[in-house]
Amino acid sequence: MSHGSQIAKNATWLVLATTAQKIIAFVVFTLVARWVGVDVIGSYFYAVSVTSVFVILTDLGLTPVVIREIAADEIKGMGALRKALLAKAVLIPTAICATMAYALLTQRAAHDWIAIALACFVMSADAMSLIWYGAIRGKRQLRFEAIGMLAGQILTGVFSVASIKIFHGGVYGLIVALMAGSFWNVGWSIWNARALGVRLTGVVLWPWKTIAKMALPFALAGMFVKVYSYVDTLLIRQFHTIADVGHYAVAYKITYAC
Repeated sequence: MSHGSQIAKNATWLVLATTAQKIIAFVVFTLVARWVGVDVIGSYFYAVSVTSVFVILTDLGLTPVVIREIAADEIKGMGALRKALLAKAVLIPTAICATMAYALLTQRAAHDWIAIALACFVMSADAMSLIWYGAIRGKRQLRFEAIGMLAGQILTGVFSVASIKIFHGGVYGLIVALMAGSFWNVGWSIWNARALGVRLTGVVLWPWKTIAKMALPFALAGMFVKVYSYVDTLLIRQFHTIADVGHYAVAYKITYAC
């Protein structure tokens, strides 16, 4: 297959999967919001928004570096991947601590604390699937990520509906449903990365200074995007009620789906 055909095929996979994923997410979120009411959906969206701000601390621009280096030189790229995974062993706990510290400093109620703590599992799983999907992207095989993300969204949707209509799970049930999709992506991304020949043994580790310097621009860009995307939700929760967050959440999902 020519290079141009490979790019077109990868783009088609991602466009179709992303479009379907956004449609499913919007439909399920809207239905669930109507079933559970603004207070529950507001608590859920707030907890997810908090972790979505701090999730940048779990990666700090490492994934784009891994993608680029594997695509350019697979042997060197595997060294970058191994270094990134070592870094995540520190970055993920740091992000969890920062997230819970924010909840403490903003004096959130106990149910908010529990919801945010559960969402930290989602954040951690997403951080791992992100780096493994990055390795797959570096090998120019985007269909696996497209299939995995779509399947994860369907799984989350099914679990969300079941949580509300069958088990009456409330905000905790919704976050557990989100967790199911995230854990699926971890397993799927690692399994396919291994199948594509991604190996961490026998590689040369990069100096920390080198990889940090390469990741810095991506880390800064990611920070600005995350803060811009979710700080409004945090401010609404800080100065208004959780019901206001719930009303805002569905409107936000409309713009996200477009």
